[in-house]
Amino acid sequence: MNSELERNPDLKSISKILLFSNNDLPYHLKSCFLYFGIMPEDYFIKAGRLVRLWIAEGFVEEQNGKTLEEVAEEYLTELIHRRLVQILATKFDGRVQECRVHDVVREIILSMSKEFSLCQILEKENSSFNATTRRLSMHIRYCNMDKVMKSISKSPVRSVFLFQEGELPKKPLLGTIAAHFKLLKVLDLKDAPLDQLDEEVGNLLLLRYLSIRSTKLKIIPKSIGKLQNLQALDLKHSRVSEVPFDISRIYFQFYPSFTSGGGGVGAPGGGGGHFSTDFQFYPSFTSGGGGVGAPHGGGSGGGVTSILSSSMVK
Repeated sequence: MNSELERNPDLKSISKILLFSNNDLPYHLKSCFLYFGIMPEDYFIKAGRLVRLWIAEGFVEEQNGKTLEEVAEEYLTELIHRRLVQILATKFDGRVQECRVHDVVREIILSMSKEFSLCQILEKENSSFNATTRRLSMHIRYCNMDKVMKSISKSPVRSVFLFQEGELPKKPLLGTIAAHFKLLKVLDLKDAPLDQLDEEVGNLLLLRYLSIRSTKLKIIPKSIGKLQNLQALDLKHSRVSEVPFDISRIYFQFYPSFTSGGGGVGAPGGGGGHFSTDFQFYPSFTSGGGGVGAPHGGGSGGGVTSILSSSMVK
């Protein structure tokens, strides 16, 4: 696609229009728009996941009377109205469910991302790590993960993403990430062929967002309880059946009275302490206090504020 952009005069014109559109974007929308570059070509992303990632990255500005999720959804709507983002599916209430960017738009984003060092995309066989990048997106179906692991060194990387199915490296992936990326805030492992989460992940003390959605993972290490800055832990469609007590303790600091009758969420040590098999919790990030709003009130403080799971808290 990149070479086609160079040869095709029509695509060149589109490219100029897109560059003008990006330059015309308000500052708070530019990072959100360029963020689509981390995803593979033709990738569809759920709006809810995108919103949570934007929030964890710190792209979403506080607005009085609105949750951060509501503000982020307004950002997405603005990008759609500017025809920079395409809607693929909507919810019953008309809100966006899934979206993407056109391949041509993605190529423009990638060229701009290189200019601003927003993200390094590893999607080729000979890809290797650049220690100056702030975000790292590995498309493991195409890149040589063993080579990537050998090239990784200490770096100020803030976010790591794994996309597509493929073989993991022989060298422990998460152990390597935890050892070298001490400033990591976002770790998105959705759909990765993972069956184990290393204890070292608990050393990523700045981590705000951790997704192991749709992995083969069965056990969450207790070290995750050390992650006091964690805002979102996405376990949906994983094989996790129990969550360490440390996490449930942080969770119940926000929701000490949130119960659901028989077999629902109970306070730790109070005879409940587990999620029913059909329970899914989607709280709202508030724009004050850094916490999450309780079901009928405001929350505050830090700690785990979003557990998307049908799993059990032990």
